[in-house]
Amino acid sequence: PPPAGDVGLVVTRQFWLRVIGVRDGSPAARAGLQTGDFVRMIDGKSTRDLSGIAGMRLLRGAPGSKVSLTIVRGNPSDPHVFDLVRAVPSTEVLTQKPLPNGAVHVRIASFAPSVVTGLRQMFDAMPKNKITHAVIDVRGTADGAIEDGIAAARLFVKAGTLAVRGGRGDEKVNTTAGDGDGAVTLPVVVLMSNGTAGAAEVFAAALGGNNRAELVGEPTAGIAAVQKLVKLPENHGLWLTYARYFTVDGKDPIHERGLRPTYGVEIPRVGFDELRPTTDEPLAKAAERARAVYILKK
Repeated sequence: PPPAGDVGLVVTRQFWLRVIGVRDGSPAARAGLQTGDFVRMIDGKSTRDLSGIAGMRLLRGAPGSKVSLTIVRGNPSDPHVFDLVRAVPSTEVLTQKPLPNGAVHVRIASFAPSVVTGLRQMFDAMPKNKITHAVIDVRGTADGAIEDGIAAARLFVKAGTLAVRGGRGDEKVNTTAGDGDGAVTLPVVVLMSNGTAGAAEVFAAALGGNNRAELVGEPTAGIAAVQKLVKLPENHGLWLTYARYFTVDGKDPIHERGLRPTYGVEIPRVGFDELRPTTDEPLAKAAERARAVYILKK
């Protein structure tokens, strides 16, 4: 089994390794790493010739062990070194906080198998707590199985196509909503960013493509594929993408293109020495959109 500790980063290859998602509460999040950062070195070793998979392996290790990351943000001639201590990932992947005017902020940090049950219980309790609309926040959410993203979408989409998967040929496999799906009817918007990837992208595509939610924020990462490791001779391997996900109408691949928001909002990036904003403007704007949708449907 892989080592139990990690730093909470999901990375892909883009010349060096580029950070896609940063898990909430992880060592990387506490250090202030963010989507779009480049990992130039891991423990003094250049990532120039590393695959994303090999990079993820180097980031993992025994809980309590240290790893040193050389990070480039914006200016390549001004790298910063971050010494992180690997930790066991938190099991708290779903949280909620009240917002003004009867709204709630639902944060999905990772699409773990527990998310579906958690969302169902959360939304079941909302009407009696006078909650009328919600922002589902998947900014920087890049963890989790795509199947769990589809399962979560079932809660919100009563009828229609939930996901479209295609291989090398023209044939596509559709996953559709069925009896008992769409139990959650509360108006929602999905808040997303450049770091929204994988299961979170497929979840957002299902809600957006079925007119169940407005998509607010930035274009997503465009990483929604099914991959496997193929063994080659002499201890070599090939990480093969053999299927990718499309928008629910089957027209556009999510993989390598990403989703476009219905309502664009820039997610601020903070320089190494800059203070983080004290208010969450993108969340406030998403809450405004959710309220507008709720008023329209009243």
